[in-house]
Amino acid sequence: MARKKSKNKATADATAAYFRARYNSTSLSDWQRLCRDLDLDDELLGSIAKCKKALRKVHVNIYDFQSALSEGTPVHHFKNDNQLREYTIRTGKTFPRGHAKESGPVRALMREIF
Repeated sequence: MARKKSKNKATADATAAYFRARYNSTSLSDWQRLCRDLDLDDELLGSIAKCKKALRKVHVNIYDFQSALSEGTPVHHFKNDNQLREYTIRTGKTFPRGHAKESGPVRALMREIF
């Protein structure tokens, strides 16, 4: 059990570090980069507020998003919070809230899972 927790923590730490490096501030350009990485329409990305609004409709697993970026593959978008929640619970891919707060704009992808 202790090994699994330390592996999960290491994975969460590495994922958070990846996002901190990719989106290292809360500037408009980082918000726009996040939106583009999620294949959102550039027309919607004129301000941080518009980026945040667009991201409210995005339902992705944060670990899968990081993997897709690393591998250069499309990220899977779920239709709604319920589908994302079911997948996240089933796979155990729950990203710690504290890490998301440290990961700049990525925190906008956090959803209520439990």
